[in-house]
Amino acid sequence: MPQNNELMKTREAQGDGNLAVGLNVSALYLGGALGASLGGFALALNMPIDTLSIAAGLVALSGMGVHVWLRKQGH
Repeated sequence: MPQNNELMKTREAQGDGNLAVGLNVSALYLGGALGASLGGFALALNMPIDTLSIAAGLVALSGMGVHVWLRKQGH
C-alpha cells in the first residue's frame, strides 16, 4: 500500500515505522466501525435513507476542515 510505504519512510529515522503503519490501519478500521455503527443507529431511528449520505458528507467535510486547520497550525 503506497500510504504505508510513505509512513515507513517518514518514520524510518525514529525507528517506529511499523508503529505508524499499525496506528494508521487501526484508525481506518475504527473509522469504518464508527461509520457503520452511526449508520445503523440512524436506520434504527427510522431516519430516511437520504439523510445517511448527507450525514456522511458532513462527517467527511468536517474531517477535511480539521486537516486544513492542523496544516495551518503546523502539525
